[in-house]
Amino acid sequence: MRRKRECKKVLTFLIDYFEGTLDEQISQRFELHILDCEECKKFVETYRKCVEVVKNFEVDIPEELEEKLYTFIKNELKK
Repeated sequence: MRRKRECKKVLTFLIDYFEGTLDEQISQRFELHILDCEECKKFVETYRKCVEVVKNFEVDIPEELEEKLYTFIKNELKK
């Protein structure tokens, strides 16, 4: 049970981690957890691949839509 709470907490930092906006201590905890937790490691790798696919799209996404998408993802990760 404690493990699941830790996973949820760590994954709330996912977007900030990829954007490079986490402070160093939280970033290190995130990385240590990912190394130790196979389930989170797979989730992070899937997220990383999705980000790479989206970066390769040639379509301009309206800024408002992008903000709504990030907000949605952050809210889903907090559940």
